[in-house]
Amino acid sequence: MIQNIRLRQMKTTDLAAVYELVQNTITVSYAGVYPPEAIEFFKNHHSQENIMKDIERGYIVVAESGGLLLGTGTIIETSIRRVSLIRNISIKESEKSSPTNWREKPNRPDGQNWTCRLQ
Repeated sequence: MIQNIRLRQMKTTDLAAVYELVQNTITVSYAGVYPPEAIEFFKNHHSQENIMKDIERGYIVVAESGGLLLGTGTIIETSIRRVSLIRNISIKESEKSSPTNWREKPNRPDGQNWTCRLQ
């Protein structure tokens, strides 16, 4: 069960986890919507190098719980970019009043969750 969600500014040590989350989001969300070439373009555009550039140009926030990266988003000037969340977080009806009582559901064919650990 996911509890005590914390928002904070991304640190450079979060790069691998943020990159993995963004790449997984693109793979899953764009499949069947865009051709493979477009998906590859988006994945290349959201490279580790470009994520690091955005740390310098703006503000990247991460949501975490117990060392688990739940989501990320980038704010540059008046623009919100690169919003990515782990897949299939659900809230039971009885828990909707408390956003800290979220839980993960398996979502990959092998039954594993798309999750990234912060270092």
